[in-house]
This record gives sequence, structure tokens and C-alpha cells, in this order.
Amino acid sequence: MLRTSDEKLGDALDNSGYNVPSLEELVEVFRTAHLPVVLVRDGTETGLSPNLRTAIYRIAQEALTNALRYANDATRVELRLAVTADEVQLRVSDDGSSESTFAHGSGQGIVGITERARLLGGFAEAGPREQGGWLVDVRIPLQRGDAARRHRLHLDFRIRSE
Repeated sequence: MLRTSDEKLGDALDNSGYNVPSLEELVEVFRTAHLPVVLVRDGTETGLSPNLRTAIYRIAQEALTNALRYANDATRVELRLAVTADEVQLRVSDDGSSESTFAHGSGQGIVGITERARLLGGFAEAGPREQGGWLVDVRIPLQRGDAARRHRLHLDFRIRSE
């Protein structure tokens, strides 16, 4: 059954929320909207859970949306994803001029970013940078979620396959 093609199942999995586009695709969407965004990667996302990959994507999407809306005259927006053995760090910074996201928007985007990070045992900070612009900094530990789950899932698979 798993080796045969199932178009309905394939479509369902593609639209399940776990098959989000890549960060490269996300960045390209914002470049098309004339946001001068660059993606910088340190480490690899290989092996991260679908839940964590989805959260990373949604957090990046919200932070870039805020930059597009509020980073007036930005010449650079940087989306940096760093994955270490211990944590995932996602930082979105811009050099635009903005009084504050909260002064113009509802602030719900930042609240959503914070809630997503907390659900995965992490935290988020957002605010103006000293040199101008805005920073969203999210850190999610891997030992609490992904690393432990990956290890358990791998062991479960090995036990069942023997």
C-alpha cells in the first residue's frame, strides 16, 4: 500500500500543514514584494520535526510580513536561521526606520510569534535595534523537543524493524 501512488493521500499530506514551502521560497515571495531580504543559514534543518519546521516557517513569515509593513526605507532585511545541537535560533532584522510595530499594528503578530516559540519550550523577543531598525529573535531548544523525539522515534523504528 505504501509503495503505490495515492493521489488523495499525497494531496492531503501536502496540505496538512507539515509540508510548508522552504525558507528560500518564502524569501523569494518577499523579494517579489520589493523587500530587500537575504537568507543566511548556519547549520542544517535536516532531522527537525515537521512541527518545528512549520513553526520556523510561520515565525519567519510573520516577522518578514512585519518588516514589509513597517520597515520604512529598509535597504537590508536579514533572515538568519542557526541550528546547533542544542537549539534553533531564528533572527529577522532590518535597517529600516520604524517607530514601533506596536505603534502601527495590533501587535498580534508578535504575540503569535511568542506563543509559537513558547509552545516549543523557547522564547521570542522583538523590538527596535540600537542602530535603527527592528529585530525579532526566537530561540527554541532542541533537547526538550526535537532531539529527544528524534532519538525516541529512531529507537522505536529500530525495535519494530528487527
